[in-house]
Formats: sequence, C-alpha cells, structure tokens
Amino acid sequence: MATSLPTTTTTTTTTTPATTHCHCAYCLQPVARDAVKTCSKCRRRRYCSRDCQVLDWNDPTRGQRHQLWCGRPYGEEEEDWCVQPVTHGLGLVALRDLPPHFPLIVERGLERHQLDTHPGVMDLLPLPGTIDEKWTLNRMGTLLPNTSVLALRIARANHACDPNADHYYDEAHGLKILVTNRPIVAGQEICISYTNYGDVSVQMTVEEHQEVLQRKWGIGRCGCCPVTVADSVSPTTATATATTATSCLCQDPLHQQQLEHGRALDYAIMDFGRAGDIAMALAAGEELLAYHEAHHGGHVAIARTCYDLFQVCITTPAAYLDEGVAYLRRAYALSCQCTGPRSDSSVKYASLLQDPTQHNAYGLFA
Repeated sequence: MATSLPTTTTTTTTTTPATTHCHCAYCLQPVARDAVKTCSKCRRRRYCSRDCQVLDWNDPTRGQRHQLWCGRPYGEEEEDWCVQPVTHGLGLVALRDLPPHFPLIVERGLERHQLDTHPGVMDLLPLPGTIDEKWTLNRMGTLLPNTSVLALRIARANHACDPNADHYYDEAHGLKILVTNRPIVAGQEICISYTNYGDVSVQMTVEEHQEVLQRKWGIGRCGCCPVTVADSVSPTTATATATTATSCLCQDPLHQQQLEHGRALDYAIMDFGRAGDIAMALAAGEELLAYHEAHHGGHVAIARTCYDLFQVCITTPAAYLDEGVAYLRRAYALSCQCTGPRSDSSVKYASLLQDPTQHNAYGLFA
C-alpha cells in the first residue's frame, strides 16, 4: 500500500469509452481526456488537478482517502464502470466482466451540510430539485442509528429486487463502498436494493417493501427488477440474450417462502446459541450460508453469519474454539477483500483473531 503522496502524470487512455471528457475522481467535474492527471502509483485514479489529488489522498472529510486504496483491487469510473443511459434514465453499467465480492466504487459518504458546496450534487434526481429534495431521495443508511450519507456515484445505481451489488458504510473512514455480490458481465447494469427486504436479519414484509418503493421512488409493483428484462446483456450489441418471467422477484411466492426460511435460520443461530445448543446453531448457520450462496448473498450477510457462528462457538471454547476461529477467518478475509483491511469491520475481526478471549461471550458455557 502506498504511504506517501504520489505525483500525477498527464495521460491519454484508450481503455475507456470513446468520449472527449471524463470526470475528476475528487470533485467529479468533467475534464478533457488530454488534460487528465493520473495517480502515478496505481495509474488508475484520475483528477482534473494536483490540488484535487492532494485532497483525495487523505482528506478525512470529503475525499476517498486514496492513500488507503491506492494499489488495491477496486473499481474506477470509465475503466470498470460508467454512468450511461439505461432502461430507466441513467444508471451504472459494467465496462468489463466483474467477479463477485469486488469493491466497485469506494467514495466519501457526504453528510447533508457538505452538499451545499459540492459541484456534483445538482446532477442528481430530482431534476429540477432543491438540495434538500436530492438529499431526501438519494441518501443511504449507515450502521449508525438515525444517520444517513449521500454517495454521489453510488446514488446513480437503480433499484432491483434481485440486486447484483450491495453497499457498506465504513464508519472509521466515512466511506460508502459498492460491492458486487455475483459475477457481472460487461454491458450489464449494476443495481442495488433500495430497501432491506432481501436482508434475512430484517423483518420487512413484501407489502412494506412495495409501499416504500412506490411512495419514495415511484416504483410500481411490477417490473422493478432487472431479472424481468434480461439475464445478461451483450457488451457489443447491448441487447438481451435471455429473458425471464414478467413478474418481479419480490412477488414470487416461492421466493417469499425461501426468504422467510432464511430469516428463521438467521434467528435460530443465536437462539440455539443462547440455549447452549451449539450443534443445532452450527447446523442452522451452515444452512444459512448455503442460502446466501444460492441467493447471491452480499458480503455483509455472509460475514455477519460467520461472525454469529464465531460468537456461538466461543461460548464453549474447549469443544468449538477452532471451529469458531475458522468462521471468523472467513469473515475477516471477506471483509478485507470487499472493504479493505483498515475498515471498521476488518479491524474488529483482526483484533478478535488475535485474542478471542476479549469477546464477552467467550467461555459463557465453559
């Protein structure tokens, strides 16, 4: 990882879309391709000026803190993804084939008071609209209670009830990270879910899910999910190569039944764990991990399940410590891959790997 601020070099790239301009990674303003300043370390991050690069390197309030990500595998605009017209206005589109659990966008999560002076805000929906209206429509939740941030590039992602990406807030560094949850082919739209309906740890009915979509974004009961349009898109013709049923996934009774079963498994892990039935908790956890695999669960869901199993195992360390540590290693590896080794979740997992006894559940049933 780079530790000192690299210089910028003026470059012209031939691997990006054939446009005359691209966007500065810090201020998001258009910049002519022949005037782009590129980070000399990773040669991927682009700026309009040296000033923007300096601010983006380690600014704790507005930039990516590129110092933490320079040289790491993650996506950049107009190399790995771009904003372009899709079925419903503008959206994020993959420019190359992307693997699952790949951090595609890493950007600052802006608070409301930071929007008044940011030049990238006015391009967001609604158009026209006030900054307050744009904040209300595009803000995203964090793990902190009653706290939201706005990530200007991730806000371009459209909704899908069967999303191919999810997002994570790294509280330690104030970053929103968009992560793929399945393979994505070049030319395919990248979508997130605008609600927590598909999260097995959240009790949300399909009626509540649909009501929120309709009230806040005007998304109707049908057709809100890309699986209703195509399974894949040709990168050369931008046409559908396979179509599916016309009803949205969230209205599929079988899917609803499977989701409810996933929620029951999620509850059962800790319920059996609190009762001291570690074997049953592990059985429920393994079944839930298989559910995540079958339903393209995001890294947050998988890591959370692994962490829950770790917590259950360390209550009886004489019999289950090694098994618990193995689950925690899996959560740690996934967290480092998706959110970086310095994210709050990665640091927590690393600390517990060093000393599992610091967890207050350690030896609870010893």
